This record gives sequence, C-alpha cells and structure tokens, in this order.
Amino acid sequence: MNINYVALAALFSLFMSIRGIAAPLSICIVDIEKWGEEDKLTGEIKGVYPDLFNVFQKRSGVEAIRRLAPYPRVIESLNSGVCDISITLIATGSNDIQTGSELYTIRRGVISARDLPITQYNQMRGLRVGVIRHAAVTAQFDNDKNIEKLGSVKYRNLLNMLSLGRIDAVAGDIDIMYAIVETEPNLAPFAEPLVLSELPINFMMSRKSAYLVRFAEFDELFLRLKEEGVVRKIVHEWLDTED
Repeated sequence: MNINYVALAALFSLFMSIRGIAAPLSICIVDIEKWGEEDKLTGEIKGVYPDLFNVFQKRSGVEAIRRLAPYPRVIESLNSGVCDISITLIATGSNDIQTGSELYTIRRGVISARDLPITQYNQMRGLRVGVIRHAAVTAQFDNDKNIEKLGSVKYRNLLNMLSLGRIDAVAGDIDIMYAIVETEPNLAPFAEPLVLSELPINFMMSRKSAYLVRFAEFDELFLRLKEEGVVRKIVHEWLDTED
C-alpha cells in the first residue's frame, strides 16, 4: 500500500474531526467482474456491490466516497482504517475488522472443457487450472501442489485461455464465470461445474473507523436488505443466477 496515501488519509480525517465535520464514509469495493468493476467508457464503478451501496446510501443518508481495489488491498485498507466499510469474504486473522451479517453465499468450484469434464476433485491432479490471483477457492485446493495453477486478475482472461485449450479448467466463483459465458458467444461450451465450497460474503467495518459507533445501525440496514430480498434481486440482475 502507498504509505503516503495512508498518511494523507489519516491527516484528512484528523483535520475534519478537529473542525467538527464528519468525513465522508469511505467504502472499499472489491475489483472483480460482475461484483465491482470500472466501466471503461464512463469510469463509473458498476456491479453488485455498487448497487448494494447505492441502496444503503439512499436509506442511511450517509455521504460516502468509493474506492475500487483488489481483495487483498481492500482487507489491508480495512485493517489500516483507510476504508471504513466493505462487503466481501471474511478475512481470517484480521483483528482490526468488525464482521457483520452474512448477506449472500457464493459458490466456488471448477469449470472445465466439455470434452474433459471434471466430476471429482482428484481428476485435477496434474492439470493446468486457472485461478484469480490471491483469491482462495478451498484450503485443500489452495495448498494442493499436484495442481498446476496459473493466475490472472480477470475471469474473462482465464475463460478465454480455457476456450483456446491453453489451460484445462478454471477454479473460482461459478456464478461469475457463468454470467461471463452468457455474454461471450465466442467462448467454447464448458462442462457442468464441480462445486467445491460455498462461502459467505459479509458486511464489514474497520475497527479504526470513526463510524464504528454506527456499526450496529449499518449492519441492521444491510440485514433488512437481505430479508427484503433486495440483495438477492441485485445479485440475480448481475449474475442471472437461478432461485
């Protein structure tokens, strides 16, 4: 992380607090296809997370700024207090992050070529499997030395490599991959996915945030969005998943 940026952010927050002005809520959004990505034409951050935060801000009336970053940097920013809140996968060993309600469950697994369907975990031994850099799949998969893992920052790149036969499979978020396949007609047909795990995504807040006193209020708001079906509706609009 850029140390100067962290220092400037801290000084700005201190300056605002001295003047008695509440600094805008800083929202970190994980940079991942369909969930949070920058529109190359408009520069706008679009996806599931931005839409959820749109509803959150409308209902809470909180002024906020948004930052798009890879998952490791989002966790780092929450730990340091540069970002106040996020919605993402739980990070183990992060004592400076307050974890709130579970909002959705994502499916992690493997998609392979149709002529080489993977139906059991052991079939991946010796294969070339594409993964998103720094993104966990399962503990078994992540630590398996018998699988050759090739990293990228985008699922589209990995699916193109799979379609061209450069890798044998792609491991990661199944619903994201299928949403991309639906919009990319040039991709070759793939086999049915092998589901390896289901992981929750949660509302989170930095314990160093000036907004920590409002954690329960914000968490309750997101929980209501889940109970009202707002979260599921937004996810389905972006990923076209089945009920």
